[in-house]
Amino acid sequence: MSKTIDIILTETEPGLGRAGDLKKVKLGHYRNRLAPQGLALPNNKANLNRFEAIKKREEKRLTEIKAEATRIQKLLDGKVITFTEKAQESGKLYGSVTRDKVSAAIQEQFNVPIESKYFLFSPIKEVGDLAVKVELHPDHVFTFKVSVIGETSAQSSYQEEDEDEEEEEEDEAEETTEADDTEE
Repeated sequence: MSKTIDIILTETEPGLGRAGDLKKVKLGHYRNRLAPQGLALPNNKANLNRFEAIKKREEKRLTEIKAEATRIQKLLDGKVITFTEKAQESGKLYGSVTRDKVSAAIQEQFNVPIESKYFLFSPIKEVGDLAVKVELHPDHVFTFKVSVIGETSAQSSYQEEDEDEEEEEEDEAEETTEADDTEE
């Protein structure tokens, strides 16, 4: 039989609870992970006062986050983030569009920093459109659209050939004008 301990979470811990929650966990989990990282305190009279302060701080933080989430939702509402990635003819991507790429694109296009951990999707590995969910606040989840356009290797090699031909034509034109200049 494993021993348990009553704790007060000082930080929000995924899978366990929010800051300020009272939880019962195994003693080993508390000793090995939660206590050394400062994520929890044992539940006793001295820590109950700290618990109240932590709870108020967390509620204030969540209120601010919800306001920010509403602002970001209004900004991204109806917007489409488009990615052009190398893909096979069948539509499968050679790489993938990850949460980090989406986060960087939003930062670049809208100047809004959203950590990748708030996006609720697996890496996109196929061409197409996807509704991406964002959970910045536990009570506030919104979606926006990500579109992935595939660029096949045949298309890119044709483009490279066209660019090479244009460069060769420009070089020939320069050589011709230089030859004309030297004859005069």
